[in-house]
Amino acid sequence: MNEKFFNLPQERQDLIRSSAILEFGEGSFKKTSADAIAKRAGVSKALLFHYFKDKRELYAYLFQYAIDMCMEAFNRQVERMTYFGETDFFAALERGHKVKMDMVRRMPGLFRFVMRAYYERDSVLSPRLRRKLDDVLAQSTDSFLARMDLHKFKDGVDPGRWFACSPCPPRGCWRRPTPVRRRRSTGCSRNTKRTRSCCGSISIRRSICDSD
Repeated sequence: MNEKFFNLPQERQDLIRSSAILEFGEGSFKKTSADAIAKRAGVSKALLFHYFKDKRELYAYLFQYAIDMCMEAFNRQVERMTYFGETDFFAALERGHKVKMDMVRRMPGLFRFVMRAYYERDSVLSPRLRRKLDDVLAQSTDSFLARMDLHKFKDGVDPGRWFACSPCPPRGCWRRPTPVRRRRSTGCSRNTKRTRSCCGSISIRRSICDSD
């Protein structure tokens, strides 16, 4: 990557980044054209490739940028929890969900791009991107759990599995507990609270936590 890209005015940098993120978020790496990115950004393709050697280099840069943005939001959340002494796992997870949803509203294209990138099938990019995101998720999980009071969890229950749904896409599938009707398949009584895990199965909070 040509470091001169960072000498551009901030508005121009943001325009090129956002244009590329939107284009890549709408289609696969292979089908997204540099021409479309340049047109949306209002620059020539030659100028785009002056700053980025090729499309893969641009894609890898954008992925790192998106991950950095997610982690910046996560770290701010952790700092606030530390400042206010928040140690309840579920309360902190709910707070994190709200932070994430706020980011989704403000930057919908960025999250769509990250989700597409994780499932991208390019033989060169895919292993690197997935490895990077998995490493970031592992680090954020350790950082979060180290600050939480986990005594409510029953023996044998892994809190990390629940947190893995929260920090950032594509695993961002934590849903706010909602009342559900009785179901024979789950044995849930009326007004029982539930959450949906990463794999989409219903998990009952009371089944993983000891009662207070």
